[in-house]
Amino acid sequence: MNGDLNNRLSGNLHISIPGIPNSAIIARVREQLAISTGASCSSGTMAPSHVLQAMNLSQNITEGALRIGIGKFTTEQEIETASFLLINAVNKIHQLI
Repeated sequence: MNGDLNNRLSGNLHISIPGIPNSAIIARVREQLAISTGASCSSGTMAPSHVLQAMNLSQNITEGALRIGIGKFTTEQEIETASFLLINAVNKIHQLI
C-alpha cells in the first residue's frame, strides 16, 4: 500500500504490485473494474506519478501502481469481488512471466 497507513484520504486505495506493469493488470480487469494508474488530476498522463516519485519509491513500485476508488455505496461483496479479480489477474500475469 502506498502512502501513510494512518493518514489517508477516505475511499482512496493506492497500491503497487512490484514487478508487474500496471498496464498489464488494467488490460486484464478493465471490463470488470474501474481502476486507474494515477491521480485523477493526472489522468491521461503516461509519466510516473510525481507524488510517488517524491516519496522516493523505486521504479519497480511506481510502474506497478494502481489507484482504486471505494465509494459511499460500495458493498463489502463488491470489494471482495474486486480483490478476487485483481489477485486472479496478477496470478495469470505471473504465469506468463
